Amino acid sequence: MSLRKAPRAVSCGSPRSRTNTASPDRNRSHCVRSRGSSNGVDMLNEEVGRLVFERQVSGATRDAIAMFSAATEDPNPIHVDDGFAKECGFPQVIQQGPMTTAHFARLLVERLGRQRLKVLDLTFTAPVFPHEALALTAKVAKVEDDLTLDLTAAKQDGTVTAKGFAIVSRTPARK
Repeated sequence: MSLRKAPRAVSCGSPRSRTNTASPDRNRSHCVRSRGSSNGVDMLNEEVGRLVFERQVSGATRDAIAMFSAATEDPNPIHVDDGFAKECGFPQVIQQGPMTTAHFARLLVERLGRQRLKVLDLTFTAPVFPHEALALTAKVAKVEDDLTLDLTAAKQDGTVTAKGFAIVSRTPARK
């Protein structure tokens, strides 16, 4: 697989304008929506504040970050070029926010079943560098026809790198 660098036409913006942001496009949000019936664990008796999961995910390698850029056709050199990342005020390349989104999607599907996830929406608040492990948590925030889960990703030092929510079906699919 050949990874080519994107042209330097991508701007990283002023370092002062990036307070608590992970990328030049400030707090970019990634939202995933799915449809269909659900399966997995029955969640009829959930209560607000209950922990659905808390998991550690290992940090991505530089190669994994570069491969993710290629796979998602992300042209931003901030993910593959240390020099460009330094021009943007970071000490090295940063991980893509959608990598965190993918970790949450996987954990939610493992815990609840593939068809239960209706909405997954994250806002990225701080950069994640290569090899930085994250603690991902999901807690029940609202109980209605569906459940709303508060999601948080944090580094080992407690820095929150992403916050958001998921909406999931409370009941498994009926066959």
